[in-house]
Amino acid sequence: MKIPSHHATTAHLGAIFPFFSENHTLANRVVIGSNLFGGTFCFDPFEIYANGVISNPNMVVFGQIGMGKSSFVKTYILRQSIFGRKAWIIDPKGEYSQLALALNCRPIVLRPNGSIKLNPLELGTSDLLVALVESGMKRGLRPIERAGLDIALSIAKAKAKDANLDYATLPNVLDELLDPSESFSKSLFIDQKDLKGEIKEIALELLRMVSGDLRGMFDGPTSKGITPKARCVVIDLSNLYSSHSLSAVMACATSWLQSEMIEREPDGGLFMVIDEAWAVLEDIGVSKWLQKSFKLARSYGVSNIAVMHRFSDLLSGGELGSLQEKLGEGLLKDSETKVIFAQPTSEIDSAKNAFGLSETEAALIHQLTRARSLWKVGNRSYLVDNFLTGYEARLVNTDAAMHSSSLIANAFSVTPG
Repeated sequence: MKIPSHHATTAHLGAIFPFFSENHTLANRVVIGSNLFGGTFCFDPFEIYANGVISNPNMVVFGQIGMGKSSFVKTYILRQSIFGRKAWIIDPKGEYSQLALALNCRPIVLRPNGSIKLNPLELGTSDLLVALVESGMKRGLRPIERAGLDIALSIAKAKAKDANLDYATLPNVLDELLDPSESFSKSLFIDQKDLKGEIKEIALELLRMVSGDLRGMFDGPTSKGITPKARCVVIDLSNLYSSHSLSAVMACATSWLQSEMIEREPDGGLFMVIDEAWAVLEDIGVSKWLQKSFKLARSYGVSNIAVMHRFSDLLSGGELGSLQEKLGEGLLKDSETKVIFAQPTSEIDSAKNAFGLSETEAALIHQLTRARSLWKVGNRSYLVDNFLTGYEARLVNTDAAMHSSSLIANAFSVTPG
């Protein structure tokens, strides 16, 4: 039987020519693994931003537990360090200590009434204070409360300067709120006694951070010897992982790091990793603050990496059309690189709508095997098998880290107050 001939243009015929394959290379450095469409997959947000492939360097990473999400993030930071890149990591579960120690850095372990303090007011703005108070009170601030926080911080900063101190602290701001001066009240055109009543709630909320359940972490100057200038800074918050105040604590830790971010010379070489980012996204006040940080990524030469389990985490418990949902959607828009590890079938519809996945891609995310991920970079898609060296496999083995007493013993230790 004669097989009928096939007619095609030379442009289409080229696709079946022996040894022909498309060039899928995005970047020239930082190997991630094998590109299942052919070749090795490399990725560097600063390089491809400079090449015009993406408009911002931020990344979101999704994946079920045990499917390789955390291993990817840790090894990615390790490999970036070879090129002189730094990383600041907010670690709610205490999983990055091994990575810090592998980079000759000691993790900063925080706990209530501990021996290590970070001063979140080194950033010098009232944005964090607003986020913290809104977080605790579960509502937005009234204009008089917002203005009161701004003025209290300004007064505290002026007094610190007069005392030859580098920064004001939360207790300094609290003092101004609990006992507002006559000049404080006049600046707001309100009676001194009335002002005290108007700002009482925000004062009591800050009091909780100074002398309540969060005491001993952010209520004074940063402890001596603690600096964000190391090549890898890991802030271990595992002692607070089950606390309802986790989002506020993560915001304080991130703010302390951002104070250094603003002062440093932008060099296009810093990663800010926020693991378990759902804890921040479920809180409106802190979510607003985080989104603002993502929008400033290009200005400061920083690639933010938010790590979550499911797409539904972006909703943070908010109803359809709520502010929480809009904040989650905004975070996606400000993150032009999405790395997706295996997801349950219940997440397929959410993923399809959130990322604009094709029918094939949406069906694929449930079938991804361990260490295999779908990458959405700008308007391009890649299917990647992440690989680990033997050394990296030992480094990211959580169980091994639990039993490595010689390494953990070198971490900054804390003792009950």
